[in-house]
This record gives sequence, structure tokens and C-alpha cells, in this order.
Amino acid sequence: MTEKGKVFKNKKNRTFLLGNAELLEITGIAENSEKGSAIVRYKYKWSPTPFYELRKDNESCSVLPSEDEVEFIKFDTGWQVKK
Repeated sequence: MTEKGKVFKNKKNRTFLLGNAELLEITGIAENSEKGSAIVRYKYKWSPTPFYELRKDNESCSVLPSEDEVEFIKFDTGWQVKK
């Protein structure tokens, strides 16, 4: 494998990245101070890697922005994504 291709390999060296998510903007934050948590809403888009073209199906990678949300928990060391 070339050095250029190695950047698309995952850390366990079993699969290759087909796309990368690019954060576009944070659209909202709702903090619940009683629970020490917060919901963060954001917009992102996918950017295909060269390995995307090697797939067997003909479905195209959506370049339209998507929206999602994630919950954070506040620890004494800072905020962390809730697992």
C-alpha cells in the first residue's frame, strides 16, 4: 500500500474509510445543569475518499448537509461525549 492510501485505513487496519464527516456548524446547545449534561445539535456533510469509488453498489455519496445531535456529560475535568 502506498503512503497516500494508508491515511484512509482505520486504526485496526481492517477497513478503509469511504468518507469523512466535516462539521459545518453548531446549530444549538441545550444545557441541563441539574443533570450536568447538554445536547448539542450540529450540521455536517460527507466528503468521499478515493476508496468510495471502489464500492460495488452505484449509490452516490450525499453531499447535502445533514443534521444530528450528541449528548455531553460534564465531568470535573470537562465535557465528554456520552457513550
